[in-house]
Amino acid sequence: MDTELMNMENRRVVVIGGGVAGSLLAKSLQFHADVTLVDPKEYLEIPWASLRAMVEPSFGERSVINHRDYLSNCRVITSRAINITDKEVLTAEGRTLVYDYLVIATGHLYSVPKTRTERLKQYEAENEAIRSARSILIIGGGPTGVELTGEIAVDFPEKEVTLVHYGSRLMQFIGPKASNKTLGWLKSKRVEVKLEQSVNLDSAASDGSKTYQTSGGETIKADCLFLCTGIPLGSAWLKETLLKDKLDVHGRLMVDKNMRVKDHANIFAIGDITDIPEIKQGYLAQKHAEVAATNLKLLMDGGKESKMATYEPPRSIKAIVSLGRREAVAQLSFTTTIGHVPGLIKSRDLFVGKTRKRLGLDPHIAHEENEAIRSARSILIIGGGPTSVELTGEIAVDFPEKEVTLVHYGSRLMQFIGPKASNKNLGWLKSKRIEVKLEQSVNLDSTTSNGSKTYQTSGGETIKADCLFLCTGIPLGSAWLKETLLKDKLDVHGRLMVDKNMRVKDHANIFAIGDITDIPAKGRRHLAQNMELKVRKQGKNRETCFHV
Repeated sequence: MDTELMNMENRRVVVIGGGVAGSLLAKSLQFHADVTLVDPKEYLEIPWASLRAMVEPSFGERSVINHRDYLSNCRVITSRAINITDKEVLTAEGRTLVYDYLVIATGHLYSVPKTRTERLKQYEAENEAIRSARSILIIGGGPTGVELTGEIAVDFPEKEVTLVHYGSRLMQFIGPKASNKTLGWLKSKRVEVKLEQSVNLDSAASDGSKTYQTSGGETIKADCLFLCTGIPLGSAWLKETLLKDKLDVHGRLMVDKNMRVKDHANIFAIGDITDIPEIKQGYLAQKHAEVAATNLKLLMDGGKESKMATYEPPRSIKAIVSLGRREAVAQLSFTTTIGHVPGLIKSRDLFVGKTRKRLGLDPHIAHEENEAIRSARSILIIGGGPTSVELTGEIAVDFPEKEVTLVHYGSRLMQFIGPKASNKNLGWLKSKRIEVKLEQSVNLDSTTSNGSKTYQTSGGETIKADCLFLCTGIPLGSAWLKETLLKDKLDVHGRLMVDKNMRVKDHANIFAIGDITDIPAKGRRHLAQNMELKVRKQGKNRETCFHV
């Protein structure tokens, strides 16, 4: 213990701001330093996923993450920083935090609730407002306004949506080609777009109606209003601190190529609050965090400043803006495109799984399941297919201290692939101290003793487990078809029999795609999108066949 304490000398790091940059940096340093995260909220919110959570509140279960879920060795102070000196940070409730190194990552000043539960309830309320509205007004044609408009237009096509923007084109931070493509897409979704206009928000409040006047003299009726204009930087509090002279005219902190605030060797700034000449995007903020974390580790280990990592802003503007769940507009260094291809990159999951993984969390497991894993000493996973093997791998890597047992009825893991791959998987799991029991099943009627559950296998073995995950086969969604005109088109496994054109046999106008088809291929899910493409082409009278 004395050695551990000694190793933490001159390693007190205070991180102010728990957004995507500050949270990643705190995560990266928590086992290398004595880290304190100061944030006015108890959670990290993946900001670019918040708009999806407004139309699908359950999405927030993965994109809103309590700081405690990924910071197991870090002190979290739920408060605002109000002052800093060359040695200390002062919080709103009067707490003084001493630091050797300081990182400022306060980004933009979002008005959000303190707790995760309150934030999720806010999504529910916003979703209800959208659902109950007949007409919706969105003010602001930047990426936030455009993405919210796209989410609503796709999920609620019956709504009358109006987007008003003061600029001459949408998303002026990217090129005209991408702007024009986006405008055309919105119009194809029946969104009314009004450019070079502003909205008088007092026009509705004065008479209690929901009618708004634009600067162009137009009248807009809206049951629901979303304001997606510029959000102020979270730097106003710095104007009364020792860093007041390090703010530029826009309120951004001036940093050098090592992400240090100019003239301050032990103070770093990362994320949107920096004066780096680039568009402010989440993935760039995460790159800031990586550079700063590398340099902090170097300095704390006594390394030379000449060896510090440097940050180079991108030479060209690259951006992907989601347009609902499947499509997006992308401006890349070599092309500008819109549709399903860029949508595959971002729109389906909005990088939430990737972000969770970088924080050491399961890409798919939501808060409650993650807490069950964290609190368990021993875990039982039943099933030896890809789902169970991947889950076992995630737990083995992120929670190496857990006692994990995997039970599978088959003679080898993942029997849909070859024996060589199965054996390699088995060897890897055993190298992670996973106990694998093959050719056995588990009696789920467990007994409980001292808070732990005991399970019996078909091989007569006893397994103790605090937490159980059942990853066996999931039934097909075809039972309801047994009472329809397609009942005779189901095979013995309950799959719909289709021809090479993806049509249900003997039905020229009925198609089937995805896992429900009888196509003799393993893992049909990854083929579903190709099937969808073929069906779309069929609708255009193109006789295109699908071959496995």
